[in-house]
Amino acid sequence: MRFSTFFSASVLSAAASGSALILRQGNGDFVGNGRIDIIRGNSNGNLLNPNHIIGCLTITGRWTADRSKCGVFNHSTETAQLTTSAGRCTLFDPTQEEGRPMAPQSYAFTCGNGQWSDYPAWAIRPTSNSWYVALGPGYLVYEVEKTPSGGEEVPFFNYAKSPKSLIAMVWRKI
Repeated sequence: MRFSTFFSASVLSAAASGSALILRQGNGDFVGNGRIDIIRGNSNGNLLNPNHIIGCLTITGRWTADRSKCGVFNHSTETAQLTTSAGRCTLFDPTQEEGRPMAPQSYAFTCGNGQWSDYPAWAIRPTSNSWYVALGPGYLVYEVEKTPSGGEEVPFFNYAKSPKSLIAMVWRKI
């Protein structure tokens, strides 16, 4: 698997700062039920403070600022997939909005019963109680068209080095 988007700067900057990061797939604290919070991302690969929460993901995988709509996600050691009560989560369901021009192979992140890929969900541990989530072949930051207001739910896409707003996902076990 490729982790260039994620490893190129994120791990190097963390290593340089003395931060201890652990890559996990289906083991440790990145197992069972959790909530996925949204934080601001940045394009230079630096890992941002996981406590600067600007929203969460719903059970259908949309970003919302309404904390009452936060979904419960499950990460399994058997499949290394993220799921919700709506179904499996993926960036590669062609029934969803198409990816940006620089990333046409992907679609809006979604959780449901549509088509999905076998890309596992990986996590990087920035603190003792939360994990950055990387989906697919190492995506750590994601593009958004707009910031949701009120109870609005908005899609997001894998980062394609465009000037769009960027977010990152943080897993918190519940």
